[in-house]
Amino acid sequence: ADYEPEAVRSTHRDTTVYAIKDNGQYEAINKDLSGLDDSGNQKRLPTQLDAVVQEAKRVFESLHLPKVASPWLPPLKERIAAEDIQDIQFKHYWGENKHPEFLLGYQDIPEQQAQLPLTVDFNDCGHILVVGSPGYGKSTFIQNALIDVMRKTTPEQSHIYLYDFGTSGLISLVDFPHVADYFTADDNEKVMKSLRRLQKEVKVRKAALSEARSSNMQQYNRDAVTPFPSLFIAIDSFDGVSDATFSEAFNETVNILAREGASLGIYLITTMSRFNAMRVQLQANFKTKIVLYLFEQSDVTSIVGRTSQVLLDIRGRGLMKQDTVVSFQVCVPYALEDNSSMIQQVKAEAQEMSHYWTGALPQPIPMLPEVVTPEMVEAQVDRSKRNHQVLLGLTREMVEVAAFTLDKAISLVSDNVRSVTQFYKV
Repeated sequence: ADYEPEAVRSTHRDTTVYAIKDNGQYEAINKDLSGLDDSGNQKRLPTQLDAVVQEAKRVFESLHLPKVASPWLPPLKERIAAEDIQDIQFKHYWGENKHPEFLLGYQDIPEQQAQLPLTVDFNDCGHILVVGSPGYGKSTFIQNALIDVMRKTTPEQSHIYLYDFGTSGLISLVDFPHVADYFTADDNEKVMKSLRRLQKEVKVRKAALSEARSSNMQQYNRDAVTPFPSLFIAIDSFDGVSDATFSEAFNETVNILAREGASLGIYLITTMSRFNAMRVQLQANFKTKIVLYLFEQSDVTSIVGRTSQVLLDIRGRGLMKQDTVVSFQVCVPYALEDNSSMIQQVKAEAQEMSHYWTGALPQPIPMLPEVVTPEMVEAQVDRSKRNHQVLLGLTREMVEVAAFTLDKAISLVSDNVRSVTQFYKV
């Protein structure tokens, strides 16, 4: 009923005539048109229940009593920025010596009535596999995770390789000083070179650990004069690997990294749209598995196991298997709504980091240009050995100086006469 403490008892009578149907329902025969003269003055009145609630609230606030804990926390927001949870100023982290934990999102734990930042230590969580339908935040997950890594570690401590086989979701990260190189599915030669580099890196690190009698890279780096940097291999849209010409070699290298990389300080962060896009044997080497919204809901159980948690149709909402399955919202790097402003902010932070950092940077994959000029060759020459060298050009694999000396016999074999002629000219 409406709450009208000042109202005067009305003498109005309802003159509507009703017919009673066979089923007992009333049906109006005429219309009660009384009161139309005052229809313009009508206003919505609070109910008596609203009035009681407001009065109780007023009395409670006037007594300054502590608020009783609510039985349930509110649902997670659909958009949570990293700056709402933690300090995002990289200068506050780069000078610290402690080992950081990296932010993935904001988790909801109903059984504990808690909502907390979801952070991970890669030494504990190992490789991360994210499965989700297109448009539900997989690229955003990688962007946020890597930007947090770059905010909390220097380019000397973390090197990042970006394999972008999706819709160019990682290209905005290229300018950060931590990024060694960026690859797409069309960069066949460049990808193959990177795979050979990563396989060589695995062998070098295994040999170093064996010589130092260390069980893992964290233990080795504590005592090493020159510690190894952590390598983060980000693969966005693993689905695109199957159609690439380097598919077999890529799967072989990823299998090696997934099996041995975590103990060597090499971590995979991989996303895919379909559960069967990656071999089950390879998936078994990913210690941490995350599922975002999937059109095929039956795959959720295959990824994180049986759970009572419901995966909502919300961009960035996911489930992560820890001791239990927790629901969380993927964070975005900045508190901005539109995509263009977000990209501009990413570029601005990358530029600020690059100007601030004066130390060594990770080396990109060397690629031989289509045209090699004498100036390019001269720039690579070791001046201490220049006097006895005849320069030919640059090698294809490492883009280093190709040269020979005249103190040994030379044999030139070619099926192209023009190549031989060009050699003599050089």
